[in-house]
Amino acid sequence: MAAGAAGCASSEALVKATAARCPANDRHPAYSNAPATRTTLVPTGAIRLTLCRYRGLSPDRKRVSTLARVKAVTSRARLAHLTREFDALPPFPSTGAIDCPLDDDSETIAIFSYRQAPADPVLVSLTGCPAAYNGHLLRWAGEITAEMK
Repeated sequence: MAAGAAGCASSEALVKATAARCPANDRHPAYSNAPATRTTLVPTGAIRLTLCRYRGLSPDRKRVSTLARVKAVTSRARLAHLTREFDALPPFPSTGAIDCPLDDDSETIAIFSYRQAPADPVLVSLTGCPAAYNGHLLRWAGEITAEMK
């Protein structure tokens, strides 16, 4: 029982430690300048993923775009799966009109962390037109948004 409690304490500490890396709001995320992010949405080899979930529109103006919750992912298998999912996303449509209904501006910043490279924050729009953007590449996020909520 004590070992289980210690495991919970360390998980809580990890969430608190990663929460410090989430921006207070999602308005101006800092994107990676790593060369690999210019050609790949999420480079392979991440050791941790921090999901910073932000509120969308709200009757309370003080809560709009503020941090709602933080989730840490450290499982190598899960990180590899999500990396493949992000990198398989198709380009965002660049021609023609696009209708984005029910967009409340809810977003997640998925911060992929690496041992030997700068972090790669990817902004994911959760409603309306689902998009994923790392500062260089814009992709149609589609069904991956469900995993980012």
